[in-house]
Amino acid sequence: NEVPKGATAKFEVNKEAVLNPIIQDTKKGKLRFYHSPSLVNYGAFPQTWENPNVKDETSGLIGDNDPLDVLEIGSHVATVGEA
Repeated sequence: NEVPKGATAKFEVNKEAVLNPIIQDTKKGKLRFYHSPSLVNYGAFPQTWENPNVKDETSGLIGDNDPLDVLEIGSHVATVGEA
């Protein structure tokens, strides 16, 4: 889990760091936040990757060079890093 339900801080898997820790995302040196609280637990499937050089046959879109996104819709509020 990268972003717990109700959170505004934008966390991401750090693909460049050893062991790929989940850290708060930055842009131009500043921490990033969503404009409103997340309505779902949001994260990524570990050890997956969307290839930016391959076009999906169904959608016609290319990958974003990140792990596959996942949403959990429910009442449970996950913590950052929770599986």
